[in-house]
Amino acid sequence: MNLYTILTLRDGPRAYSKQEFARDIYLLDQSGTIGTRDGRTLRFAASASTRGTGVLETVTRGGQIKIYSTIALEGSNA
Repeated sequence: MNLYTILTLRDGPRAYSKQEFARDIYLLDQSGTIGTRDGRTLRFAASASTRGTGVLETVTRGGQIKIYSTIALEGSNA
């Protein structure tokens, strides 16, 4: 399964496109507000799987291609 499939709902009057989702992940990643209430950090990353299907690709503000393929929660939940 991929990030887009897991984190979006596809039903409803307006579809949340994969392109829009990738843009929003990029904006979240760049915002610096990727911590949870319990102190964990959300981390998006590319990996060796970027050659396969299911990756998110967007263009950065600087015009470079940014690829996201994994998501991780790091830190303690205590």
